[in-house]
Amino acid sequence: MKHLFCFSLHGTSLTDEGLECLMPALQAHPKLQSLDFGDCQLGDDGIRQICTLLPSSKGRKGLIELTLSANQDVSLQGWTQLAIAIAANSQLQSLYLDYNNFGDYGAGVLSVALAANSTLERVDLEGCGVGEKGGEVFFAVIANYPTKMQELVLFENNISAELIGQINDCLNQKSQDSIDEEESFEKSQEEGHNNEVAC
Repeated sequence: MKHLFCFSLHGTSLTDEGLECLMPALQAHPKLQSLDFGDCQLGDDGIRQICTLLPSSKGRKGLIELTLSANQDVSLQGWTQLAIAIAANSQLQSLYLDYNNFGDYGAGVLSVALAANSTLERVDLEGCGVGEKGGEVFFAVIANYPTKMQELVLFENNISAELIGQINDCLNQKSQDSIDEEESFEKSQEEGHNNEVAC
């Protein structure tokens, strides 16, 4: 059996019903890692189905990249369901939700997912109607929780340039701290090995 690693139907009129037809085939590929259903006219039922592919289970590794850009039929309830799935059991490293108008409410539930998740590194929320309050919540999560976030895209939202700058500065500082910690650990390991050899 040939393994499917990436699957994209970006910009097609897939809809929830079309995705339902595809799901058995997608679930049959244990090494599927990347899905792109951007601009596919998905709604809440489509999000519910995609959530079943996020966790690693029954020999499946789980998704590491998910694109759901411009699926504006998804309600706030649908985005909440996705955030819960990401927080509960997800291997995702990259998440693209740009051009979905979920505003500060969506920013709030996604912030909870970011705080709970230990794998996400890149999240794209360009043009999602997020305001200053939503931006402040993201900043609080990035500043105060041990996430692996390296990039949070917030262009074309109603967030001040100053706050976006503070978020980016915080991400850069945490990334540098992580590099410094890794280098320090490697150095201590090397010194310990050299001491063993000397003895």
